[in-house]
Amino acid sequence: MIAASLLCPARAPGAQPAVKTSAGIEWELGTFVNSSNARDGDVIDTTWLDGYWFQTISSVFHVDAVMNDRLSAELEYFGSILFTLPKEQADPSRDNQQRTGVGEMRSAHARLKLGNPSSPAATAWLGYFPFNYAPENRNLGEYLFKTGTYPGFIVSDDDDARLLGLRIQTSLPDMLTHDFIANVELNQRPQGDLSLTYLMRIGMGRPLEIAAGVMGHRLLRSGQAQAATLNYSNVGDRFPVLERVWNDSLSDWEYINTGEYYQKAGTKLLGRVVFDPKQFFLPERLGPQDLKLYAEGAVLGVKNYGGYYDNILERIPAMVGFNIPTFKLLDVLALEAEYYASPWKNSPYDDGRPVPNQSFELNPSKTSYRRILHPAEGAGDKAARDNLKWSLYAAKTIKERLTISARVASDHLRPGREAEVEIGPSERLHGPREFYVLLGIATRF
Repeated sequence: MIAASLLCPARAPGAQPAVKTSAGIEWELGTFVNSSNARDGDVIDTTWLDGYWFQTISSVFHVDAVMNDRLSAELEYFGSILFTLPKEQADPSRDNQQRTGVGEMRSAHARLKLGNPSSPAATAWLGYFPFNYAPENRNLGEYLFKTGTYPGFIVSDDDDARLLGLRIQTSLPDMLTHDFIANVELNQRPQGDLSLTYLMRIGMGRPLEIAAGVMGHRLLRSGQAQAATLNYSNVGDRFPVLERVWNDSLSDWEYINTGEYYQKAGTKLLGRVVFDPKQFFLPERLGPQDLKLYAEGAVLGVKNYGGYYDNILERIPAMVGFNIPTFKLLDVLALEAEYYASPWKNSPYDDGRPVPNQSFELNPSKTSYRRILHPAEGAGDKAARDNLKWSLYAAKTIKERLTISARVASDHLRPGREAEVEIGPSERLHGPREFYVLLGIATRF
């Protein structure tokens, strides 16, 4: 609707109106090599996922509409059939694999160039649009838009973040690029909150690129979102901040209610650097991506809260990646690693709770995971074992139409999350020795 309405005004001189369409199909097939993931109802560590196959068959339809030199629009629709994991309560024989269909709009926005179309003073995107400030990253990172705060969680995949709102980009001076973004929360409850982001990048396309950004995550709370949190039992902003104090009579530490409440809103900070040494010597034998070294770190909430979030170091994910030279045999061969020392599950579940809820351990009845009632309980040993993630990704494009890719990784894999309203289901890998293999074939025509 936004893109269509912006295309209604009278046509200005310049490029002739044109519509271009493209389509594509993709097949991904993966298997778990090693996982200690436990099933609901049988929550002790098991090997039930080892050797289990999952696959996705997808299609995409893309439309680019050019109105004139300044105004254009983009529309993209994505559909997929997923053969994911059995239901958690399914027969252990694993015969009840889920087959799920999902379709979604992936892009619906207008783009407007301000000033001279050949060298615009600024460009604006309005609607639902993809945004990727880290094209070198293949699986890990992109922390500004693939994370949450309080509790901090991370999503890892090779797809662009998709935002609903407004983006304005300008370059002043030419080597310095600024992005201003206002987007509405769509995926994580409570929906409707507005985030404001500023991202600065210097040296794009040069041997050294540096980026820095700040986001006011859920900075403006919508009335609808606030009402949604209060309609659930003990969720949203209704959890009091607990302060750890020493009790002389007990000769032990205890947690007391401070009268303040935990908030989902927070401030994210980002830093990123890319180094490409090829530009210092003759690169004829090297591919465009070979030898690139890149790193990224973020703070998922600068404010400390007593109890659950009293250590900022536990809210700082960091990753590093290196493109191993293949001398044009492959498009890219990227090795990435990430460290994130959060002591809680990497999960945004429970209807927008601003505090962790579920541990990795059994409750006394041994029928479900133990609920976390106060910070001292922690989430269990597995919460520390999953701090390190890694990924090895390779891709080759043939005749500009067919792309073959492969990934071996121990990351934040959630098979079937495309079919979920929220980021879920749960992560399936809980340590650097647990990993999967994924093969992909994609074509565009």
